[in-house]
Amino acid sequence: MEDNHTIRLEAYKEVKHIVEKSTSKLNEAEMKTILWAAEGTLLAASTDDPDFVESQQAFTTLMDDLESHRWAEMVGTEENPGTGMKLRRAFAACAPAADVVAS
Repeated sequence: MEDNHTIRLEAYKEVKHIVEKSTSKLNEAEMKTILWAAEGTLLAASTDDPDFVESQQAFTTLMDDLESHRWAEMVGTEENPGTGMKLRRAFAACAPAADVVAS
């Protein structure tokens, strides 16, 4: 069985992969914000960490804005997840194990 850090690291790599595939859908500042937030979430030891809270807030704010405007058609469904849903799931998996927060 993989340890929690390995699972979180793989989730971060998935976030990075999705962002890299979405260069035509994200501007540079948005890409940097998502990757910064995912890194902060990955490095957090717990959800009490102030950097974790800041990372979660930055990611959620950006994704809510994208999905309510430019990415409205890219959210998807549970059966057929779109880019937005895939990115939120991968990001959530970067969080500390006992404190996984779904955005």
